[in-house]
Amino acid sequence: MAAENEATWSKVQGSKAVPLVGDVMPVEPEAIPADPVRLREKFAAGKREQESTWREILSAPVPETIDATAWARIVFDHLGAALQRPARSEELARSLLPLYQLRTASFIEEVRAMTTTRSEAVVEEGARVMEEEKRRWGERRSEGRARSASTA
Repeated sequence: MAAENEATWSKVQGSKAVPLVGDVMPVEPEAIPADPVRLREKFAAGKREQESTWREILSAPVPETIDATAWARIVFDHLGAALQRPARSEELARSLLPLYQLRTASFIEEVRAMTTTRSEAVVEEGARVMEEEKRRWGERRSEGRARSASTA
């Protein structure tokens, strides 16, 4: 899907606030029964199966805890690999699942003791980091295409 929809998603830059309708009342969300220990176990099980793919496509080793910066890099490393190898896009998407489980465990551990307001700020920062990584990734990709064109 990455290659099929590249003309659309590649043009999107940044993000914008969604218009609010009605009165906004602060509400504490319901607790989500997610267990970071179990998510880390799922990551460990998936790591055995996916580690060779990760070594092939990731620009840095997988850390023990995936913060927003590492997650953004991992996502765009996978995107780049999927665009270069469209026939392997399903395999690459599957290899992302254990990393997502580790990212989710890391996020839960990071925000567990925070207020909703503070944890929302962490989510916003994660979005900003993702936008910045997309911009840098796009620049690297454009530079790579320009080099390829000049050597052709």
